[in-house]
Amino acid sequence: MTLLRLVLLVEVVMIGFALLYFNLAVNLDGQMVGIHTRLDALYFTATTMTTTGFGDVHAAGQLARGVTTVHLVFDVLFVAILARLASNLIGRP
Repeated sequence: MTLLRLVLLVEVVMIGFALLYFNLAVNLDGQMVGIHTRLDALYFTATTMTTTGFGDVHAAGQLARGVTTVHLVFDVLFVAILARLASNLIGRP
């Protein structure tokens, strides 16, 4: 049950950050480079969450860099929580 909640949380967070990045790109000039569509924003969100970061889309403005930093901190915390849950499940008899 907890794993299902984490998966749903990731989906909600991905959509939320993608919409935020898209709004930054569309409404504030110079904040995001390479985001022209919602799919571009989802792509940037996915590459950020997986720490792949190809560099074709990136945060250029200070606000966008701040949002991306919050996003990265969330990702690290999420992976830590997921690892903790996995170790608890593996450690059970």
